[in-house]
Amino acid sequence: MESKIKNRKLYILILMIFSQFTFNFCSLKESRETEQDENTKLVFTVSDSLIVNHLGVLVIDDYDKDLELFAMRDFANHQIYLVNKFGDIVQVINPMEEGENFIGGYPAFGTRFFDGQLFVKGINGIFHIFDLNGKKLDKISLELPNFYTTISGGLVEDFDIITNNGDPYIFGFDYNLIDLKTESYPIQKLDFFSTAKYFFKLNIKTKSTNRLRTFPSSWEPVIENLLVQEPMVAYSIFGDNIAFTFHNSKEIFYSKVQSDFKKIDSVSKINHPLLDFNYGIEDFNIEDISNRREYPSISNLRLLKDFTFFQINTVIPFEILSEIRKKYSAFEYFNSIEYKEAVERYVKFNFVLKSKNGKEFQFEELPVEGQVDFVFGDNTLIINPNFAIEKDYSVFYFLKVEFESL
Repeated sequence: MESKIKNRKLYILILMIFSQFTFNFCSLKESRETEQDENTKLVFTVSDSLIVNHLGVLVIDDYDKDLELFAMRDFANHQIYLVNKFGDIVQVINPMEEGENFIGGYPAFGTRFFDGQLFVKGINGIFHIFDLNGKKLDKISLELPNFYTTISGGLVEDFDIITNNGDPYIFGFDYNLIDLKTESYPIQKLDFFSTAKYFFKLNIKTKSTNRLRTFPSSWEPVIENLLVQEPMVAYSIFGDNIAFTFHNSKEIFYSKVQSDFKKIDSVSKINHPLLDFNYGIEDFNIEDISNRREYPSISNLRLLKDFTFFQINTVIPFEILSEIRKKYSAFEYFNSIEYKEAVERYVKFNFVLKSKNGKEFQFEELPVEGQVDFVFGDNTLIINPNFAIEKDYSVFYFLKVEFESL
């Protein structure tokens, strides 16, 4: 109780302090395509914050505005927490136990609210449906040709619940939808990007899976039949619109969710110096992946009302990472001093905001330390600083973004 009162006081203090400050980024680096427009500034305002009294690192998966509830997960133990707008934990669901009310000993990789229920993504493309009291109601599975990898939810948006012609669907991407016998990457034939289907629509009523072509025909590697390092998908939905790109692409594609990617509404070129590279891998050897290109990685794509947010990450050079991995078994290298030093030296984050009219703001740090964990459609980024240091509570900052004329 004493700890909770102390954290409540901290919460009030944070609100009092941040309510007095607005962060003006008047000198942000702008792209070449917008040099003719020098009369706009980007304004960040910390409009609110949320403290959850929980020992561990929480991430936000979803928010239901009717229920006024956040769905959060502990990044370590994968338990699910339903949290109200005041930061109170109203329900805890441990999906990793055995039994009919659980998902069988495996972690949850993402959660979404829909129709007063909670959809939990488990392993093997299975989505488990719970009521808000933690009772399991049903499960629904993707029709997967194989299983070889799992992408953790974390700060990745990999499924949503949408409606199309009145029917509810689970929409998202899963790398296990690729048939390793005929579609694996890299593949001897160069039509991989013309045929690969990572996106899916899973009909909740009929439980049937529809795979969707993922790489647009207008993308340069598709047009020119170029081999590139296998691109992972990043996407974000706002209303009926979807923005998507690939971790080593130089463009963002915009479409309607209901179009199944058959029509691309627009393509936005990213004008960032880190993405000044040519597609294609020369003399690509399928047996030797050491010559793959080390593209900067686009991630954490977020589509909001007036702009698109994403970050560009540089990576550890392949040769250096290979030498580190040789010294350790499996994934133990993640905890090694060499790996942490390499991350500190080589991995850098660059943030980009693109407005609807193409104006591009580039900056190397956010006004508030942390990662963009979630967004509200009214141009609010929710910042999660909890990965930096473990505390006896988790705090989230609500960062409102506005464009103002000078």
